[in-house]
Amino acid sequence: MTLEDYSSLDRFRNRMTALMKAAMAEAEPDCPTLVAFPEAIAMYLAFVPAHWDMLRSIDTFAEAVACLAPDGEAARRLFVDRAIETDRAYAETFSSLAKAHRAYIVAGSAYLPDVEESPHRGGRFVVDGVVRNSSYLFTPTGARLRRTPKVNIPPGEDLFTVGGSTAEVLPVDTAVGRIATLICWDGFHHSLVERCDALGAEIVVQPQYYAGAGPITQLDPWSFVTMIQAREHIRFGVSSFLVGSVFSDMTAEGRSYVAMSTGDRGSRWEDAIVAMADTVNGEEVVTAAVDLPRYRS
Repeated sequence: MTLEDYSSLDRFRNRMTALMKAAMAEAEPDCPTLVAFPEAIAMYLAFVPAHWDMLRSIDTFAEAVACLAPDGEAARRLFVDRAIETDRAYAETFSSLAKAHRAYIVAGSAYLPDVEESPHRGGRFVVDGVVRNSSYLFTPTGARLRRTPKVNIPPGEDLFTVGGSTAEVLPVDTAVGRIATLICWDGFHHSLVERCDALGAEIVVQPQYYAGAGPITQLDPWSFVTMIQAREHIRFGVSSFLVGSVFSDMTAEGRSYVAMSTGDRGSRWEDAIVAMADTVNGEEVVTAAVDLPRYRS
C-alpha cells in the first residue's frame, strides 16, 4: 500500500477491488471461500482523503500527526471527526466485494469509535469517542456478521486506540467453518487463543500490521503458529500482513501465511505452514484449499 491508495475513497475502493479480484482468481471454484485482508488496511481512510492536498507532500506519519493533531489528546480525534464517513467507506467497500465475489471477507481492520446504525435515529451515529482497532467480517450476501476489537494494544498504537473487551472476541459459524479474529498482537496472547478454541473456533484469522520498528525477524510473528497446535477445535490459522510504505516511517513488512494444526504440541512452526508468501515486503496472494473435518463427506 502507498499513500496514494488513500488519496480518495474511490482510489481506495479501486485498490481493494483489484486485490479482491487477484485473490478470487486463485480460489477453488464452487467452494466456500474466505479472504483475509491485513490489519489497518482502512486505518488511513480516517484522515488522508480529507487532507490529501496537505498530506501528499508529507513524508512521515509523525509529521502528519503533528500537523493534524498537535497535542496528544487530539491525536485520537483524527479517527473520530470523520468516523461516520470512514465507517461507511470501510463497510460498504468490503460488503460490496463480499457480495460481488460470493465470499467471506475478514476486512483487515480500521481505527474507529463504535459506530451504530438505526433507521429510527437517522442512520449511522457515533456511540462514543473511544477509538478501537476493529475488524469487520462480511458474508457472501454482503451482510456484516461480526465486529471484533483488538484487545491488547502495543506501545505506539495506544496513542490512538484503546483495547476492546475480551468478551467481544467471539467465533461465528460460516459455510467455511467457525471463524474467529484475533488482531495482530492479540494472536500472541495464550488466553485469547484459548478462548477462541474453547468457543469452538476452527479457523483463527490474524490480520497484522508490523511497521516502522525494524526487521520483522525481531518480532517472531510465526509464534502464533505454535500457539494453535494440538488444540481441541482450531484447525487453521490465517495471518495476513500489510506491506508497503504509506509513510516512510511506517514501512510495513511480513510474510502472510496459512497454517494448520498438526496435532502435535511440539511441532515447529515451519512444519505447520500450508502456504506462505515468498518475501517479507512484496505484495502476494497466498492461497490454500483445505478440508475441515466436519465438512467432509
